[in-house]
Amino acid sequence: MNPVGDAEARPPSGLTSRSILAVVFTCVFLLPVVLYLQLVSGALIVGATVYVAAVLFTEIARISGRPLTTQEVFIIYMASSPTLLATPFLEFVFRAYFVSSPYIKGFSLGGTPLVELIPSWYAPSFGSAAYDTRTLMNSQWIMPVGVFLLQFVVLWLLQEIALGYIGGLLFVEEQDLPFPTAEVQAQVCITLAEREESRTRVFSIAAILGVFYATVMYVVPTVSEGLLGHMYQLIPIPWIDLTTGSYGIERILPGAALGIATDMSYFLSGFIIPLSYAVQIAVGSISVWVFGNWATRTFFAGYFPDWAGEWAPGMTLQLVYQRSLIRVWVVPFVVIAMTVALVSLIAQRRYIVDVLRRISRAGSSIAAKGYPPLPLLIGMYLVGTLGSVAVFWWLVPDFPVLLALAAALVGGFLHALVGARSFAETGYPLTISYMWQGVVLASGYSGPGPWLMAPAFSGVMPTPTSLARTGAPAWTNMIKSARLTNTNINDFFKAYILAVAISIFSSFVFVSFFWSVAPIPSTVYPYTTIQWPVDVLSNSMWITGEVKGVPMEVVIGALAIALAVSVGGELLRGVTGLPFSSVALVLGMVMLPPYAITTLVGGMVGNLVIRRQFGESWWKSYRTTLVAGFLTGLAVMVGLSVAVVMISKAAWVLPW
Repeated sequence: MNPVGDAEARPPSGLTSRSILAVVFTCVFLLPVVLYLQLVSGALIVGATVYVAAVLFTEIARISGRPLTTQEVFIIYMASSPTLLATPFLEFVFRAYFVSSPYIKGFSLGGTPLVELIPSWYAPSFGSAAYDTRTLMNSQWIMPVGVFLLQFVVLWLLQEIALGYIGGLLFVEEQDLPFPTAEVQAQVCITLAEREESRTRVFSIAAILGVFYATVMYVVPTVSEGLLGHMYQLIPIPWIDLTTGSYGIERILPGAALGIATDMSYFLSGFIIPLSYAVQIAVGSISVWVFGNWATRTFFAGYFPDWAGEWAPGMTLQLVYQRSLIRVWVVPFVVIAMTVALVSLIAQRRYIVDVLRRISRAGSSIAAKGYPPLPLLIGMYLVGTLGSVAVFWWLVPDFPVLLALAAALVGGFLHALVGARSFAETGYPLTISYMWQGVVLASGYSGPGPWLMAPAFSGVMPTPTSLARTGAPAWTNMIKSARLTNTNINDFFKAYILAVAISIFSSFVFVSFFWSVAPIPSTVYPYTTIQWPVDVLSNSMWITGEVKGVPMEVVIGALAIALAVSVGGELLRGVTGLPFSSVALVLGMVMLPPYAITTLVGGMVGNLVIRRQFGESWWKSYRTTLVAGFLTGLAVMVGLSVAVVMISKAAWVLPW
């Protein structure tokens, strides 16, 4: 393992025919597994699916007598992972639902129904023949697809890769910061390559448990729906609802939302994150969705009359979440997230100045460390950012272009590097939520354009299905992992670009298939029936200005909470040494209780039971192996069940 910053020794190449084949396999055969679970439960098991590819190809190579090198395993594991998050064509299914959804019919702007104001570069107009069949094979989708891929694949990738390299130069090479999750990733790759016997045994046992759980949780309902036309659910998906019913919390706290997630990925995430973070996430979630929902329906009902009037006994967790989010929490979440982010930026002002100073002094040492020349990186960033602003200006010509330019150039740059710094120190990136929404609100613009399309810059996540789930902070973390495994960082980006191209094609194929099997959203894909209506309502409220129509007291109250959380919490940590994290608390506020509670239960089981039973050293050494093994077994079974359904559905079109 090379020390960080050793520029003289050229790392062996991990970009070989074997690693490329594994990356292609992951993007083609494992992406439908990730996509299906995303539609069914909202879970993202990307780490598990790439583990499947890494384990499979490691074993094949070992049997053939030519084991994979650590560098090849690194390319397989790291290059495939972020591309599995990219299912861009699911975005267009959502757009079709957005335009035709009954939820949009109640919104208008300037007296015109909102649905009539949707531009053609976003989606075909309402009533178009493009919606008659569930397919994207219609000429009216060409412009929406082309604009989206140009903005949030090509131009976004240019700037984010450049910022990832710059973050690596600053925080990995010059400052040598710890990057706690990078160490975990590096150890995974080293373990797979070296195949330590005890670690393999733990992985195998956990995988068997994952197979059993996945069979009950996913295989039975998936196969029964696909082959028999009726879904048999042995375990509720995605949660056990404790909001209503005989044991519902509404009997004690009317308006509260409560449940327990049944997806084990949330339980196992408690094994990985610090227990203190899991506690703070749960505290944030329960404070908002249990006590906050109850208080805004009772004591503060005068500020939220719509929510107080809409709630009724018997409402499920899904309905409580949808209505309270729209009627109560959208504006407070924006204020809290932006305030906490701003306080964090102020607290890191010295680091920002230091970043700018170090960039200006960077010189020929960049090439010696395997980085592209600094002028090239700056050029990539400028082309990507300015190009995306130009595309946005072309689509929304009456929006203040200088404001959009400032947000993209300055806001995106600072967000990427501050996020990378946060990743380096805590293992979690600092994300400034709703940055672009704040810019649009500040502009005073009235119209749907900037709410439906934004310039592509770091920190913008225009859709839940874009590549913007990853980016510069994650890639800076990856560069640290590459250094720890003695892998050429350029090999990663080459493999990643290849994987992006393949995953986009795979996304089109598999999204089209799942959409043809059943409408999205529908009960066949339960998570979409929960989240997509909320997204439609939320987007419609932003566009029509209803989000701004809240009492000033609510904004001031949210601001006071944000300041108390960020400033007060940081002061408390400095005085008492408690492991407080405003990021974890804010993450909890926007996370539903089923997921937060299940994560906390997992953290308690892992840290208070398993760690005490097997010892501190075993826990630290094998917990990631335990999680990866379980999720690998789960991913394999889900993949097999999806394959069975796909084969059976494909057979329907045969004439015999």
